[in-house]
Amino acid sequence: MALTTAEYEARRRRLEADAEDARKALAAARSRYDAICGELVALRRAQNQAGS
Repeated sequence: MALTTAEYEARRRRLEADAEDARKALAAARSRYDAICGELVALRRAQNQAGS
């Protein structure tokens, strides 16, 4: 079943919007992950210094 030009354009716009939303969510998740990892490193360092 072939898409009409209007159907194609509408679907393309939806997919592009979904892709952009996913890109933004991925960037936010990466940022949060990096922050959590930084907190873990700091916590481990503090524990190691306290134990020394």
